[in-house]
Amino acid sequence: MSHLASAGELMAGRHFRQAEVELLRALSTTPTDVRALNLLALVRFKLGKLEEARTTYREIAGLLPGDAGIQRNFGLVSLKMERYDDAVVALERATRLAPDDKRAWSYLGYALVKHGDNTGATLAFRRGGQDLLAAQLEPVVVADATSVETSKVAIGTSKAAPAAEVAPEPFVQEASVVEPRSTSVTVTPGSAPATFVANGEVVNSLVPLPAATALDGSQTVSLVSFVLAGMGMGTVAALDHPISLVVEDDAYVRSDAALAWTGTAPSLPAFRRVRGRPTDVLLGSKGRGFSRLPGSGELWVAGRPGCWLIVSLDDDIFYLREDRVLAFDRSVSWETGRVPGDGLRLLQFRGTGRVALQFARPPSAIRVTADHPVAVPRSRLYGWVGRIVPHGLRRAERLFQIHCEGEGVILLDVAR
Repeated sequence: MSHLASAGELMAGRHFRQAEVELLRALSTTPTDVRALNLLALVRFKLGKLEEARTTYREIAGLLPGDAGIQRNFGLVSLKMERYDDAVVALERATRLAPDDKRAWSYLGYALVKHGDNTGATLAFRRGGQDLLAAQLEPVVVADATSVETSKVAIGTSKAAPAAEVAPEPFVQEASVVEPRSTSVTVTPGSAPATFVANGEVVNSLVPLPAATALDGSQTVSLVSFVLAGMGMGTVAALDHPISLVVEDDAYVRSDAALAWTGTAPSLPAFRRVRGRPTDVLLGSKGRGFSRLPGSGELWVAGRPGCWLIVSLDDDIFYLREDRVLAFDRSVSWETGRVPGDGLRLLQFRGTGRVALQFARPPSAIRVTADHPVAVPRSRLYGWVGRIVPHGLRRAERLFQIHCEGEGVILLDVAR
């Protein structure tokens, strides 16, 4: 009987230590036998030798770079070892190679939760058919194909994400490990950081691809629901009448969007911010400058003819072109900047808070992956969520002026 066959029988009887010995003997003569390496990785995982199992899966991935199952297994072991960066990269590759693998999407959701990316985790859980887990992270969910549920939460309340406290117990399905499939797909390793140019300085920050707080009923929708609607997985009820924000501690509003304010303190000029610090440059453009409204009160806003909506963030990061922002509250952290090589002004919103947006029609969302970058017209780029790296193309390119790389979702203005 061959060492490989003997190892299979020992594994069936759960004699994993003896099976490991037989597999090592088999690999001593054929060190690149993928089937033997797969079994060895599984045996080592069963024995709790996670570092060795992870090393073996990495070796197999080098031999079969286009095998989704290997990427999934490597990601699961990395997740078990709390190496969340590696887990996210491997599981994202697995989902690109096998978009219908719900198990890979589910484990990617767990990895993104541990990575601190609740919005991306929500999207991954939905792709994996784990709607309950997605709902735990995001109370404002797409209930069906035609409606969006909203929940009323007190201003300033932070909510727990039960799913974030539950890590999956990684496992390797023996059938998929024993019989790997080789493909010719080549995966570009790694995910690029988002690049944000602020007053001439390039700031690199990992922008997690996407949970939120609904405050004003139908006027407010979570960022996740907003992005999902753009991908055709729900709808948002944009309004064509003034919208209001109940503010507890300061707000920012664009001058041409301000309708009314119940606060008593006078408005103040708003200045652009770089890395959390104000500059001496006014925020906004001529005729559309922003003002800061100190204190508490209720703010009513409306933009140019079209639709308006309040998007809520909860530990999210959202890049949005400046001329699409009507107002936002102070609870959300924000920075100013522009697209590198182009000059298109952007606002980066981070953390928890609300942003009032303007659009003629709800934007469309397109996925960007490391293997499939996207070039878009400058006038069409509405914003993005995720690890997107935008940069302006050469001036000779007149149709598509901005190139978007990385991993995430870009939002496009379909009404322009």
